[in-house]
Amino acid sequence: MLALCGFVITLSTVVTTSLRQQIIPGQLLGRVNSVFRMLRWGLMPIGALVGGVVAQELGLRAPLLIAAAVRALCLAAALRSLLTEARTVREE
Repeated sequence: MLALCGFVITLSTVVTTSLRQQIIPGQLLGRVNSVFRMLRWGLMPIGALVGGVVAQELGLRAPLLIAAAVRALCLAAALRSLLTEARTVREE
């Protein structure tokens, strides 16, 4: 499962970066990428802290199950807009 998760993270990073480079105008790309990185790396310590508290209170499997549920919800929420945007970029 860890190998699959690593593969999916790598794949999603490539896809989101490519899509972002196609959608964002060139003069704003540096700013958008810096905000994306700040949020991505800045939220990791908060997630680690929350995961530690959840693991302490509910057991070691709970953070993984909660993370899987949150990822599934985020995917469901974003999938339609991502597919629509990908189709629009292809048509252009």
